[in-house]
Amino acid sequence: MNAEASQLIAYTRRSQGKRGQKHSIARQEEEILSFAQRNGMKVKEWFSETASGMKDDREQLAAAISKAEKLGLPLVVSSVSRFGRKLSKLAEIIENPNLTIICADIGMTANFLQVCIMSIFAAEERNLLSKRTKAGLMAARNKALAEGREWKIGNPVWQREDCLPEAWRVNRGKGRATALMYGSLINRMKDLGYSYQAISRELNEIKYKTPSGNGRWYAKSVINIHRRYIQETQE
Repeated sequence: MNAEASQLIAYTRRSQGKRGQKHSIARQEEEILSFAQRNGMKVKEWFSETASGMKDDREQLAAAISKAEKLGLPLVVSSVSRFGRKLSKLAEIIENPNLTIICADIGMTANFLQVCIMSIFAAEERNLLSKRTKAGLMAARNKALAEGREWKIGNPVWQREDCLPEAWRVNRGKGRATALMYGSLINRMKDLGYSYQAISRELNEIKYKTPSGNGRWYAKSVINIHRRYIQETQE
């Protein structure tokens, strides 16, 4: 047996060094170490950096991949999104025949399809988050300026009762965004012959968070999202 068969090369990444991500790297390290301990493995070497997931030429990621290939060891990350949020880069890493990938949040038994699903979600999640954030800020700005008030984050104008209809509109927008984010993948899996029950089981197996962030996936919720997706894309 290879003496280093139980060893890993670990990679961690945060998007920026701002206050909100102060503990991001430490949290990823904890998740990786916990995973390694549960599976009787240990980290041989760590690679870490602060860089956008949209950047392809990340020095530490390249170094981690090179070291994993050279030593013939698996490359572990806390989640597939740490590799990045561009499908082209994710595909390049996942399809590398000289590299074994482990995502701590999926587990040792993750198959190629599961990693691909997580990759698709990571990319689509970023795109939709960006769009929702910009749309929300623009709506808040326009509302404040229309009432002759100074615009800033947390503007008290949003606490007034007459802003409730706008809040409801935003909430409906969230439902649409949820359908578009998850629906495209569900639609693809349906085209591949997966039943709604099988899709919910697959999502639970890879431990992907539900839209609410709590609970489990059920066939009914998959059906509802898919129907909303079809409705939104056909209008």
